[in-house]
Amino acid sequence: MNDNNTLAQHDISFSDLFKLYWRTRIFIVLFSLLSSIFAVIFSLSLPNIYQSSALLSPVDSSNNGVSSLVSQYGGLASLAGVNLGSLGSSDGDRTLEALAVLESRRFLTNFIKKRNIEKELLAADYWDSDNLQLYYNNDVYDEEKQIWISDKKGFPTDRDLYLAFHELLSIKRMKDLEGGFVTVGFEHKSPIFAERVTSQLIEDLNNEFKEKDIEQASLSINFITEQLEQTSLIEVRKVMFNLIEQETKKIMIAKATNEYIFRYLDPPIAPERKLKPNRPFIVILSGVIGGLLSIIVVTFLFAFESSFLRLIERKED
Repeated sequence: MNDNNTLAQHDISFSDLFKLYWRTRIFIVLFSLLSSIFAVIFSLSLPNIYQSSALLSPVDSSNNGVSSLVSQYGGLASLAGVNLGSLGSSDGDRTLEALAVLESRRFLTNFIKKRNIEKELLAADYWDSDNLQLYYNNDVYDEEKQIWISDKKGFPTDRDLYLAFHELLSIKRMKDLEGGFVTVGFEHKSPIFAERVTSQLIEDLNNEFKEKDIEQASLSINFITEQLEQTSLIEVRKVMFNLIEQETKKIMIAKATNEYIFRYLDPPIAPERKLKPNRPFIVILSGVIGGLLSIIVVTFLFAFESSFLRLIERKED
């Protein structure tokens, strides 16, 4: 009976906890404040990261002219011993293909080397917004000697470049909107560099598809020209000349168009506001976490002290 009364006396109630937190309020406040101070120091040590993005719309580059001609006269041509089936194949969803190419290891690695941005990608230290100058980490890259400083043989490798670039690249396709608009963004410590890379990415992607279609159209013209020699039927030859005309138009359009696979709805700019870090959020969150940790510590010590007192009382009884 005495044991039950003793235990009841040491049961923890909400009022006990409130009194405990009130007595230790100075410790809780100081611990939270200290956590916030460390968070301020930490957040100020983080470099500003800027993101430049572009809103794009896919360009309609379907091959409907050639496809319609092949579907209409393909049977007639086959009777004459001429195969035109390969010319009528569909390009599929060129937007999905373009986005896949944009994230591919081959395209990004070639882009980095072509634009010579290895040091900006792997050795950037901080951005001087007053002088608009990017400084490099001397422990990674010696700018005076133009050499990399690393214990890793062959640094940077293609894999190093690809992983670093891909981590900074963001691609979002707005599937819920009609037209399949695409947002392409790039993050970096330099807002000017972020804008330049975003612009050059779209330029190189358009050029890649342009060159590919020009090459394919040229091969198609050569193929059709060879097939012309295999038939003397007027109707079939007429179809083939129409096909050559369509492929020639495709080459002319490709050479005259810069925005070949994507066109700008909103071009990239050098951002004035940083994307991250969110320093106020870091400080507030650290203060809250510090306060919760201090409350947990106080509660644990109080519970430990209560359990210790119970044990002593049991032994005395």
